[in-house]
Amino acid sequence: MRARALKALANPVRLRIVNVLCEARAEMSVSEIAASVGELQPTVSKHLSILRDTGFVQSRRAGLAVLYSSASPCGAELLKCIDGVLAADVRARSEQVNAAVRDADGDGGETRA
Repeated sequence: MRARALKALANPVRLRIVNVLCEARAEMSVSEIAASVGELQPTVSKHLSILRDTGFVQSRRAGLAVLYSSASPCGAELLKCIDGVLAADVRARSEQVNAAVRDADGDGGETRA
């Protein structure tokens, strides 16, 4: 079940859709979402179906339109957690590169006068 949910978010377009809906905190039509993520409406409809099936978005009919919204605040929290993990990884890699540069310079990080 988790793998299916994470696979749904592994697609960049679906990830952008979830992000847009979480930030909007309001219902949006397919055409509004398509404009926000820069994709064609049929493409967005396909991705919304997958996101609805995995519980990330919900929909309701309003006349002829179908309106979508984030199904849970957990979606936004999940994205924040992912961003936190990525930021920590970037910091760790940056520290490794800096240490390698210091070692290559042969000064062990000491400054020269």
